[in-house]
Amino acid sequence: MKNAEIHFVTKASFKSTLEHNPYIDKLITFEKDFKEVLPQLKKRITISLLTSTIIYAARV
Repeated sequence: MKNAEIHFVTKASFKSTLEHNPYIDKLITFEKDFKEVLPQLKKRITISLLTSTIIYAARV
């Protein structure tokens, strides 16, 4: 998608593996539980409905 942004959710322990990926625009991390970032994601999902933002959450 033209002008799309990629937002990636992962555990903080994997941050160093992903932080320099040129295809990820925003890296969102959590320590223990995915629920830690849900309020932040809900806000971003609302925004993504108005823009071309893709939020990808990987289960580990």
